[in-house]
Amino acid sequence: MQSEAEEYAALLQTLLRQPGAGPGSDGDSDIGTDPGGDLPGPDTLEVLPQYSLNLMDIVEPGGLGGERKRAAARPAPAAGPRPQMKQDLGSTILFPEVRLVFSARADGTTAFWDGGASGRALLRAHKGPVTCVLALDQREGSEVGQPLVMTGSADSTIKVWDPLKVKEPGRAKDAPCIQTLAGHGGTVTSLARVGDYVFSSSTDRKILQWRAAVGREAVLYPWFELVKTLAVMDGWVNSIHFNVTHKVGDLGALYAADSTGAVAKFKPKVADGQAPGDRRFMDFTPVTITDRPGASSPPPLQFRRLVSGRGLSHVRYLADDGLVLTLAYDNKMRVYDEKTAQLKTVLDNPHECLFADVALVPSHSQVLLIDKFGFLFVYDVGKEGLVMCHRVYTQPLLAICYNESLDEAGIVLRDTVQWWRFGRDVSYDVVENGHEDPVFAIQHVPAHNPEQDDQNKGFVFSCSLDNTVRVWDPYDMKCLRVLHEDRSELSAMCYCESKGMLVTGHDSGHVRLWNLDTGSTINMKHHTNTVSCIITARLKKGEDFVISGGFDGRVGIWDVRKRHSMRPHLVSMFEAHSQSEVLCLIHDRYKGTLITSGNEGVIKVWSAVTFELVGQHSGHTEAVVTLALDANFLFSGSDDCTIRVWDSLGKPAPNTYNKRNIRTHIKTLEGHTRPVTGVHMLDETGHLLSISLDGTLRVWDYTKGAILKMFEHSEEMRCLAYRFDSNEVLVGTTDNNILVYPLPDITRQSERSSIAPSVSVEDCEHELEEVSNDLQLEGLAVNDQLEGITNTNVRSSSASRSVLSHQSVEIH
Repeated sequence: MQSEAEEYAALLQTLLRQPGAGPGSDGDSDIGTDPGGDLPGPDTLEVLPQYSLNLMDIVEPGGLGGERKRAAARPAPAAGPRPQMKQDLGSTILFPEVRLVFSARADGTTAFWDGGASGRALLRAHKGPVTCVLALDQREGSEVGQPLVMTGSADSTIKVWDPLKVKEPGRAKDAPCIQTLAGHGGTVTSLARVGDYVFSSSTDRKILQWRAAVGREAVLYPWFELVKTLAVMDGWVNSIHFNVTHKVGDLGALYAADSTGAVAKFKPKVADGQAPGDRRFMDFTPVTITDRPGASSPPPLQFRRLVSGRGLSHVRYLADDGLVLTLAYDNKMRVYDEKTAQLKTVLDNPHECLFADVALVPSHSQVLLIDKFGFLFVYDVGKEGLVMCHRVYTQPLLAICYNESLDEAGIVLRDTVQWWRFGRDVSYDVVENGHEDPVFAIQHVPAHNPEQDDQNKGFVFSCSLDNTVRVWDPYDMKCLRVLHEDRSELSAMCYCESKGMLVTGHDSGHVRLWNLDTGSTINMKHHTNTVSCIITARLKKGEDFVISGGFDGRVGIWDVRKRHSMRPHLVSMFEAHSQSEVLCLIHDRYKGTLITSGNEGVIKVWSAVTFELVGQHSGHTEAVVTLALDANFLFSGSDDCTIRVWDSLGKPAPNTYNKRNIRTHIKTLEGHTRPVTGVHMLDETGHLLSISLDGTLRVWDYTKGAILKMFEHSEEMRCLAYRFDSNEVLVGTTDNNILVYPLPDITRQSERSSIAPSVSVEDCEHELEEVSNDLQLEGLAVNDQLEGITNTNVRSSSASRSVLSHQSVEIH
């Protein structure tokens, strides 16, 4: 015969991990459909992974006093089936006051981590599975004079721990259990605190009331004594919860739910003989909400029994909203009005399985729910419906807790506590019917005459590892056309606007020209390895050329014009990086130079006429993968997670005469935590955009090194394009999506003169003449560029540089 504790533990295993009525037969199996994914709404909500606490980081063979091994927090567990552990994690709490995370385990221990970073140790004292954890913070005027932690177990006991000794375990020779509370005759299922009182529930159907003894101010720890049995319910008391409103004089209410579907309410009041404001001593009486026909017991405790007769697993009191929430074994969440006990909302789990746990988000009037198929639900109380249904894992989620101060949720898996932060009021759109693999290139081509046709916004091109190029209508981001590549893998893309053709690079070394009207292509090959980057540049007056860089370290210049019998062909090819790959390049039309970078971290400056090395920049410690220009400023994004600002002329190449004391590295912009994958300059305001694999899009005022705006997303960002007509940023991600971010008004309110005051054309001419003489670029078409400057509102680099000097920028 099974004991009551074994029976309860078996029931928990059945409810949380067995397939039950859910689809499939494996707890880790995938479901066929996602009911809507992240549900749309007026306010977009998303979850962003932060860090994980892993059970494997704890090596504690001998209890708290045993040998420990510290290890860094492990990444989130990969999706897919995993062998079931006998020491699964369960109920979890965050104790902000002592910066500790406690998680119950099925083997009778409690795991805890220090400060959300590293594994610490295990608390070993219970003889059965730990089922619940409660944090007792220090409160003024309370008998609980210091932080404490309580754990309830299937061994029928409650143990009290000193978290300060847990945080500094070297201070204690023995496990820091300071008291064991015995009084229940079954598994302790839940704990709740009300002032100096602690309430516990159990499968023995009892709710016990404990209190910290008075008169122990001189003693290190409080001592909890059993006050009375508050109630005996009809079934196992699976959950109790206390909450209080912010109204003056409100003492709150305690709710309890049992396995028969009954809910009891207990209202505290100041004990007789005590001052009205003295809450140290209170009486708790059951409140009758509805009558139970035929009941013989004194005042009935429950206010609603489920029609199905199924029991309740959780109850939560939403005090400020005046609602009571229950989770039942019929896979439903129900919301009741606190005063009238009328049913307001019923939410079915769309996956036909139990909601495994629930947490409240009081500041946003929301409820967090999880289930065994790995889904996180966010229920909005005001909207009376789900605002998000997101699958965070494909394995069972066992418990959830919420950190109000950081707006984070800790989601418990079998051996990991993964923390997720909520991104709220995020305004972005996800383009529908997109690519099936990561998007690595995106470009917006504006319309020539948008004033004549409001519907004509040009085109957007995107390129993906699914070996397709998609053409989008910028007006509504509907896919107009899909170009399929079957002969080799796509690796780079750009659109040659003057020729009206699409140019792609391939892993076979080919450069391919696409005629979008006829669908025909022209193949050109001179690279011996993958073509990694492609741009178009006006190297001669009125003539655009295609420039390609490859993993073979070479740069090719292509004439793509069709004249008489001449086909598009290679004009020149030179070795730019002999010991590394060319990863990105850019053309500086005002100085007639090409700038390349590779995985050795060096940026090189080349004459766009003679293709000779005229300068270089050194400073990055990892590969440089993206470049942008703003007058005399060059911006480089690198795998070292930084963005560097350079004088675009660069340090003179070896054996090159130069009379100027050129400052090359100007400053470093830091903030990204993972490789920077894209940078773009907003020419009209001088703000810099950057994206990274850390899932952030940042808007910089680079003169101050300040981040004006940051957008966050859970997906890794791979490429970006800016739309001037709508002031939006298009971002391609490694999760196959194209995200559309509207930029704040600040990016258009700033006048360009606030960053660099305008100067005369004569000053620009003098600057370019000095550059030409210093770099000895005999073939540089300076006149052509001066003509371009005359017709364009160009800012002087010397004026821009003066602003940085006024900002007291350190020059390296």
